[in-house]
Amino acid sequence: MLICADWSDAELAEELPARNEPQTLRIENAQRTLGHLFRQVRSSVCMAVAENADCQPDQFYEELDEMETMDVYVNGPHLKTWSYYIQQCNKDRRLTESERGKAISALKFLEKELGQDFLEYAYERRQELQHELFYCLVSKQWAYIAWLAEALLQLKNQDPTHNNYESLLRPIKLHRNFFSAVDVLENAYKFYRAGFRITIEPPVVVRNTEKHPDLKLIDNTSNTGLIVEISTVGSSQRFNNRAAYINERLARIELPLSIEEQKRNIHYSGHIYQHESFTDTDLDKIVDEVEKKIDQVKQGGLLQELIKKDVLEDKAIEIAIASQKDYGSLEKWASRRGFTIGPITGPPMFDEDEFKREIRRTRGTIRKKLTQLSSNYPCGLVVKNSSLFWLPHTDQVKRELLEVLDNNDHLVFLVLEGRLEFIPDTLDAKDCDIHERPDKKFDCSLVLLNQNCKFKINENTVSKIKKAFSYSWWFV
Repeated sequence: MLICADWSDAELAEELPARNEPQTLRIENAQRTLGHLFRQVRSSVCMAVAENADCQPDQFYEELDEMETMDVYVNGPHLKTWSYYIQQCNKDRRLTESERGKAISALKFLEKELGQDFLEYAYERRQELQHELFYCLVSKQWAYIAWLAEALLQLKNQDPTHNNYESLLRPIKLHRNFFSAVDVLENAYKFYRAGFRITIEPPVVVRNTEKHPDLKLIDNTSNTGLIVEISTVGSSQRFNNRAAYINERLARIELPLSIEEQKRNIHYSGHIYQHESFTDTDLDKIVDEVEKKIDQVKQGGLLQELIKKDVLEDKAIEIAIASQKDYGSLEKWASRRGFTIGPITGPPMFDEDEFKREIRRTRGTIRKKLTQLSSNYPCGLVVKNSSLFWLPHTDQVKRELLEVLDNNDHLVFLVLEGRLEFIPDTLDAKDCDIHERPDKKFDCSLVLLNQNCKFKINENTVSKIKKAFSYSWWFV
């Protein structure tokens, strides 16, 4: 629905027949035409919902909000005033009064910090810049906005003149290195909530050269200071391609199941062990079989099972479908296999070669970050690589990263972070802290401490390091 956001003004003008008019006038006419069309569609949806007794109100309101967002993209001037977003927040039916109050306070704080010119800057450059915060405002991601404002506020309140708060605010406002700045902000806020005082980009001398690592943590109770570097290892193109390929194939099988589940007609569970032995034609036949099983469940209500094997007679796909009245049978079926009720789990994203490649990439990033850290200070590293949480052997990942700690005795800790769409069945949750975010994604972290660190760190300080990653830091 947000496709309009990707149109340039020239493309929008081309949506109308060619006329002997200036381009700006053709753009305005296109905006008026599309805006009128969207309002007609919204009116039609309202009428259809009013006549449909089975309508789910929450889903209906979400559709209306999405249409309104699309309409707003067409009628752009609304986007340049903070009062507009406060008005949208007040109208949002999804929010509790508490959530609404926090979101509105956040908007007012961001208006003060970023200024009116931020919205004009982000709007005028919306095609080339695609400012992430601007998109969050337009798409009404109130929980994220509330968190961002809270994190900035708490860091500012510590001592804005001495903790380099402005050096963090500037890239968030201008969208230069926006994502790196937000990574630093996320971790700074975690450490702040765990009880540390924070300095951003402190000056540190490393081999006679002044460096500016990301954070300095100060534990006032033990008078301990820690220098921390934060880095993100982006997913490799190879991993992205494989993930897209697997997800596209899983989605083809799961789509009819998820549609019927949303209608509350069925429940399901299953796992795809491997899929590459099936051609696209085979997958089409499997989808047909899934749809037949769904019809059988809707007619009779009893559990239906679909098991497919590959050419070597090894299990490739196992799926079970049941109605509400036979939900207990589905629970037993899933429990015997170690499955969960809900989204179908899939094959691992990595083979052994990919595992080694991803570990090498991560260790290479760590080596670069170590050049920012002095061996004369106790230090820590936070490395974000979501790909590593897809690996089938968490203990192997731990061994590789512990080796980094063993070889650098000034490192107090190393934290591996990741953000996942869902929790893979290969991830050993007992080794990681996992927290669901408001956007339904999951933050995962693996905290490793250096037992051979040459600096003696107070137990209270160690406890705070663990605490920073041991609970969800989202407050909305």
